Amino acid sequence: MQKNIVILSTLDTKSNECEYLRDRITERGHRAIVVDLSARDFQTGLKPDISCRDVARAAGFGYEKVSKLDRRKATDIMVSGARVILGRMQREGKLDALIGMGGTNGTSMECELMRGFPMGLPKLMISTVASGNVRSYVGATDIVMMHSVADITLNSFMKGVLGRAAGAIVGMAESERITSEGQLVIGASMYGVTTPCVLRVKSKLEEEGFDIVVFHSVGTGGMALGQMIHEGLIKGVVDITTHEVADELFGGIFSAGPERLNAATESGIPQVLVPGALDIVNFAGPSSIPRVFSKRAFLRYTPETTNMRTNKAENRKLGEFFAERLNHSPRRVVVLVPLRGFSAQDREGGVMAVDYGGKPSKPWFDPDADLAFCKALETNADPRRVEVRKLDLHINDPDFADQVASAFKEQWDSGQRKPSK
Repeated sequence: MQKNIVILSTLDTKSNECEYLRDRITERGHRAIVVDLSARDFQTGLKPDISCRDVARAAGFGYEKVSKLDRRKATDIMVSGARVILGRMQREGKLDALIGMGGTNGTSMECELMRGFPMGLPKLMISTVASGNVRSYVGATDIVMMHSVADITLNSFMKGVLGRAAGAIVGMAESERITSEGQLVIGASMYGVTTPCVLRVKSKLEEEGFDIVVFHSVGTGGMALGQMIHEGLIKGVVDITTHEVADELFGGIFSAGPERLNAATESGIPQVLVPGALDIVNFAGPSSIPRVFSKRAFLRYTPETTNMRTNKAENRKLGEFFAERLNHSPRRVVVLVPLRGFSAQDREGGVMAVDYGGKPSKPWFDPDADLAFCKALETNADPRRVEVRKLDLHINDPDFADQVASAFKEQWDSGQRKPSK
């Protein structure tokens, strides 16, 4: 079946390249729809299917006015107009895939558009900036970034790049779209130090007929979990690894933003939470750690990641943060607290921490710091909405995982029962 593949481009600079990409898609039997996002006057021999004037008009502006604005304002208008047009195409069933090409400006515009479309719709961006940190472009979505290596100007090398990109987006568009409709899809959060717990919970819930999607809690994982909840793809959450909150509050590198915990709470879907890895704030190499933390305890987790041990004051703030978020839940939430440690390294007789200079200092395990989280949560949580269960177990003990799975099953079976007023 012929697919509708939209090419996002700025024909004022990428006309020849766009035409070449279009021809490679159409020769594979699919319809290539060129949408021009250019924001200045120009001449080109390629006639787009949707012109820059069409795009500006969809945003409520005349193109002559847009072309005289500064670049930032003009590109915002063009993105807004394209969003209207592409949204209409999607609703009419005329949008099967998106592909874009560009440098820094084109990548920014086109990825902003792509991020607005749901998971599962094929999205491919050919970009000169795709070899570095692309989080600002991709966010928590399923955009595929393809590094162009060289600047996107038509030559023998770039023809190879564009030809492979055409093959990739055609293959993605032709692939069977697997949906979660009718599935009991549950989100779970995991980091290396909570893996045994998460995998056992996953196995237990799969035995009950649930389909578990595990998110890696490195910032984008928590963001993706939230986005999929908002899109209605996730029906419940076992949020076992919540340390992205610690990174958000205390300057770590794996923050999922201030909205972490909000999606599940606001949606009212069944959820069980655990303070998994809340003993950790993540930094990059030792040289990246701010001097303000020079008196703290650390652990070199990987060559690229250094952990800092949370203290009592920080864990009190984390307990207060959890309570404030969960108190807004329209249904009862269960938090299970493993009193014998929040992570693989947070256990009695476990690893030794090092000081700021890398010398052995003290045990990583700090039960008083962990207990500070629990006390703050209990003190500030609304007992009508938040049930705190303290368990004399370590997070990776099989019995703890079994109780997490059991608590979630209780939540699921309780339906949409509301807390008492």
